[in-house]
Order: sequence, then C-alpha cells, then structure tokens
Amino acid sequence: MKRTTRDNIDNDRPWISKSYKDKEYADIQYIGTNVTDAKKLTNAEKINLRQQIKKEFPKAIIDVMEYDCLDQGADGACMIAATFNLLNLVRKNDLHPKTRKKNKTWAQIKSPKYWTPIYNKAVVNTGAGDFDELLNQTSIPVIKNMLKDSSFTYKAIVGKKRSERYMNKELFKGKDMSDSNNLIRYIREFFEKLIDRKIPVAISWNGHARVIVGYNETQLLFADSWGNNWQQVTNMTRELKDVKDYFRAGFSTINKKNVFANVRDCIYFESLQDYVLDTMNEIQKRMPNLKIANLEVVEKKKAPKKKKKAPKKKKKGKMTALEKYKDKVELEIEEMKQLLEDSAEQREKSITDSLIGRGKPEEPQRTSINRALQACVCVESNGSGSIVTHNNETFVLTNQHVALKKGTIKFIMWIDGKIGYAETYWVDKRRDIGKMRIIEKPIDKVISSLSIHTKNVKKGQLLVQIHNPYHWEKDRTEIMAHFPFTVETRNIFPGTKNDEFSHSSTEASSVFGGSSGSPLIYRDPSTGILGGVVGIHKQWDPNQRKDKKYQGVLINDTTLRVLPKLKF
Repeated sequence: MKRTTRDNIDNDRPWISKSYKDKEYADIQYIGTNVTDAKKLTNAEKINLRQQIKKEFPKAIIDVMEYDCLDQGADGACMIAATFNLLNLVRKNDLHPKTRKKNKTWAQIKSPKYWTPIYNKAVVNTGAGDFDELLNQTSIPVIKNMLKDSSFTYKAIVGKKRSERYMNKELFKGKDMSDSNNLIRYIREFFEKLIDRKIPVAISWNGHARVIVGYNETQLLFADSWGNNWQQVTNMTRELKDVKDYFRAGFSTINKKNVFANVRDCIYFESLQDYVLDTMNEIQKRMPNLKIANLEVVEKKKAPKKKKKAPKKKKKGKMTALEKYKDKVELEIEEMKQLLEDSAEQREKSITDSLIGRGKPEEPQRTSINRALQACVCVESNGSGSIVTHNNETFVLTNQHVALKKGTIKFIMWIDGKIGYAETYWVDKRRDIGKMRIIEKPIDKVISSLSIHTKNVKKGQLLVQIHNPYHWEKDRTEIMAHFPFTVETRNIFPGTKNDEFSHSSTEASSVFGGSSGSPLIYRDPSTGILGGVVGIHKQWDPNQRKDKKYQGVLINDTTLRVLPKLKF
C-alpha cells in the first residue's frame, strides 16, 4: 500500500501552514499534568457512567454499554492498544495471526501475553511515535496483514518539521483557503465526516493514541484503553489549567479543539466502493444539476436471484449468535476449567472453614453445601449466579450488570466443570437483578436448583455465600488467589435503602469483581444446614466501605422482586 507519509508532507512545497492564531487552535501538554479522582469502579458505577456518556454523546457509533477495551495498564502502549481496539470494533480480528488454524478471540488478543511482545518490538525498540512509524514494522504479522487489507486507510494530517505545522494538502482540495487563520476546521470536518458515516478512526496526537467513536458540540468521545472499570481526570497546568482529559469506564472525553489542532495521523477501514459512492454523493450535493453517469456502478446491489434452488441455509437466530459466541470465549472456558481443577484443595478448605464447629455433625453440613454447590454457577469468568426454581420456572439468578441486556448470551460453568449457555430474558436495572434462561447444556447434565428463602432473618445472622471472585482479565496478570466456587460465611445487616442489605465477614474476605450476582444462602444457626436464597451480592457498600462491608439485594419469594421492607 502506497501512502502519503508525514515526511512527504514536509517535502511537498509550497506548504499549508497551521496558524497559532487559527480560530480553532488550542494547545495541549501532558508534561507536568496532575491526576485527580482516580479510582477503581464497581460494575454498577461503570454502568452508571456509561449511561451518562450515552446521554452526552447520543450519536456515538458503537454500543457504549457493550464496549470491552484492551487494557494497556500502566504501560505506554496506547499505539498498539488503539490499533487493536480499532480492529476489534470494525470486526477485523482475523488480521491477527491464527492460533492452531483458528482466528484469535478478543480475549486472546487483549491478553498482555499476546500484545506486549508486539508493543516491545514495534514501539519500544523503535521509538515509534505515530501510526506512520508503526506501519513501517511490516515484520509483525498483524501490521503486514493490515497493510494488505483493501479497506485499510492511513492518512497523515501534519508533517514533523517546524513543530508539526505543515498540513496535508489532500485535506484542502476544493476548500476555501482565503482565511489562513481558519483552516483547522477542515481537519475537524474530515474526522467528523468519518464519524457521521459510522467509521471509527484511530488517531495519534501529542504522544497519545485513541479511537474516535463520537462527538458532540464541543467534545470528542474516544474508545480508550485504561480498563473498563477505571476513572481519572488528567489536569493540565499553568496556562492550560482549564484543560481536562476525562477518562471514565473505558472511554475518554476532551475538548475537540485541543485534539484537532494537534493530531498527527490516523488509521481507519473504508472500502473503495463506499469511498467512491461518498465522493460522488458529495459532488452531487455541491453541483445538483450535474448528471453523473453510471452512478449505479458503485451503489450496493442485491445479488440477482438464481434460477436453481439454493441449498437450505441454517436458520438465523440464537444458534448463529451462540456459535459465534462459543468461538469468542473458547480460551476463556479452557482456562476456567483448568483453574477449577487446580483450585480443588483451596475450595475444600473454604468449605471446611465455613462449617459450624462446637460438636455439630459435619456430614449433614457438607452434604447441604455440596447440594448448594451443584446449583451455583460461574457466569463467564467474571460473574456468579445460582440456578433457582420459582413459580415452576427454573433460571439463572444474577445481577443485571452481569446479565446485561435482554438477549445477551453467556457461558455458565458448574462445579463439575461442565459448560452450558444462558440467555438473559428479564432484567431489573434499578435493583440490579437479572434472570437468564439456560439455552444449552450437556446431555448428561442434571440441573439442580435452589429455592427462595421464605422466613425472616435476624440482624447479624450468618449466611453462606458461594461465589466466583476470580476475574479473568485481572487475575491472569496480577497475583490474586481467587478461585471459582469459594464458600464463605457472611454476616447480614439492614442496608441504607429498603431494598438492600449489607454483608461482611469477621475474617479476610475474597469478594472481588467476579462475585457479582452470587447467592447468599440461609443457614440454620443450630444445625448449619443450608436453605434457600436470601439475596444476591451486588457490590462494595459505598456507605460502609471503611468497614469492608458489601451490598446485596433481597429477593422476594413470590414476585422475585425486592421486598418493600427488609426481612429483619
């Protein structure tokens, strides 16, 4: 692929220079910045922030709620992160080299084990500071494959000399150049036009790289790479003290002027057919009386019907979506099964630690715990749930922020390592409750289920929590002793709202990201025998964080909605 590089811009005289007096010029400087409001987000906080982002950017071109970013962590790997996030957003993950003759899943791609060596080779060892320099690393398979893709487009915006003042002449063809202090608007219009046509575009600017996925009157929305559950505000200093770069739940936002006046280059994917059609449409708008011959050549046509009967196609719907999903989570499932096997000793210890001592028979307690374990599941590697039978209906009970929206499909794993698949069909966003229907299970799998607890509980009563604190993205890169089907006893207390409760442990708790949606099961204080589900774990209790308490939702035994009053 032949492309106009940033060096080409510097050598192409006469130059079109960027003016510091331009109406849309604004500086940006990340040296000496200070960071505020930095914190890890609960899933509920992430959901709230993303809903807020949707309101601020109603024309965002991706599903804000579903975005799953490659987390570059503390590494300065934004160039690679932006490139891979872009490939994932435009469904070009097949450009990555295959693993055992299969396309890599997104889980494999965003694993540091895969992208860190590429980052070191393409960026660290070369000092690449823009996409122009990154694309020179053609010995890296994914970069080589990108350049071969007919829809891949690289666009240099400015050269490198004289503080990056010389702009690409291609952006100004047919434009009004009479006002030299009003030219940056054409850079803005170039990017906004791509977004209007629903084309995500990765840009490099001032040492950063991100993917533009939306804009409004004053701000740009980036699909970013600092984790789905993180927030912070980067504050500029001195004369730029009013400039703030907000990062929220996988996305960042900043004033458009600070970006477009400093952007270096960009990459995106656009087919030649779409480009030609768009160009002709643009000409037609400017010259409405001009008749363009053979315009239909570049318009999308439906394939002509064949006389012969086509073979029957597989029905579209759940199975099609399910098969795609299975391929996506293949590695995640393999590693979860291995973790389940490797953590057997730890799990047994957690069961033993939860038993009532003082001469109470152990065998009946173990039997009831094992029965409960048969009815509990991991919802993917980062969530928990229990199988509940209620009003002659059997389903997976979990949090809404685990189940997500109706129609979402996720794999579930039982204590025996068997894998099934469940689809969300009912959610209560306000109370964070979700129900999922099991749509596929192994033929030999017998479904066990729990009931809803119907009696009152006392303040401080000990319940049993069965959960999966493991968090696949985090535990694989950090040393955390989390494992699926952990059994712990929890004290329950009234919450600050009528539909919530707090729970805590007198000893160190392993509750973590994957614990969301796990059941808190009634335990008879005299025998230790387990009963029905009292409630489900939700998140850290924001009102009791210092006391290391967590928040949960009580489940009603008749309507599966939260009780109007706590059952204490």
